[in-house]
Amino acid sequence: MSSTSTSWYRRIRNCALGLVTIAVVVVVGGPCVYLHFIEAPAPAQLALATTVLPTTVPGTVSAPLAGTWKIGTGSIVRYRVKETLFGQSATAVGTTNTVTGSLTIVGTQLTKASFAADMTTVKSDQSQRNAQFQGRIMDTAKYPTGTFTLTSPIDLAPIPTDGTQRPTPPTAPWNCTAPRTPSPSR
Repeated sequence: MSSTSTSWYRRIRNCALGLVTIAVVVVVGGPCVYLHFIEAPAPAQLALATTVLPTTVPGTVSAPLAGTWKIGTGSIVRYRVKETLFGQSATAVGTTNTVTGSLTIVGTQLTKASFAADMTTVKSDQSQRNAQFQGRIMDTAKYPTGTFTLTSPIDLAPIPTDGTQRPTPPTAPWNCTAPRTPSPSR
């Protein structure tokens, strides 16, 4: 072989190696740069306010706890998941404020609760993520509503004093029917 053809093959090989190296840097480094420097941080997790708000005005009698209570303005439903893209992790968050429902308290028991969220209005900060959520993940064209219905009463006694927070976990799952893809066997 002549030195010209050897030099030509060497240039082709070096170009091919350079293109492969650039492709690897873009595929691995691109998501890293995007997730750590371009994408905004995820919103804070939902939490109850820690400010004590009295439910009565001094000198008045408090309203009875018993009754039917409806979801108020400003209520939201949110998903929060960890997503991984080419080994880089980020927190994905989607939210909707299209929420309806109510709960009923009889005496000191939460006896009935039913809530619904319009899953077609759940939005995140990424249009591609929204398309995946609306399409293959939740299939909102077929299953547009997520619902929660209490399956058994929750005893609230003793009733806490004004401004006291006491978490009381429900006994029913969030029910949002959507198709599930079976996991591959390992």
